[in-house]
Amino acid sequence: MADTSSLLYLVEERLGLDPLLGHEVYVPYPVLEEIYALARRKRAARVALALLRALSPFILAEEGPADSAVLRAALRLRAFVLSGDEELLREAKRRGVGVAVFHGRELELL
Repeated sequence: MADTSSLLYLVEERLGLDPLLGHEVYVPYPVLEEIYALARRKRAARVALALLRALSPFILAEEGPADSAVLRAALRLRAFVLSGDEELLREAKRRGVGVAVFHGRELELL
């Protein structure tokens, strides 16, 4: 379950899609909305949108704030939360949700 920070990280660190290949990627709709809003003023968000188009993740019809949507969807699907947001990762762990982070160019499941 990817959040906004993880998708922007792919661009900012010039990782491309390689770390996500071989994984099912889910993106709640509020995350997509955040990236579209950022894309109006931030080049990295526009590139992240292009990466998302190439990746073709599962877009989930969740509502509400992006972080809440990520957590709800991860709980429902028993998916890992991929994020660089320490607060979101802490809350995911507290709720018993697995977390994933980028470690260099690799995806690490914790």
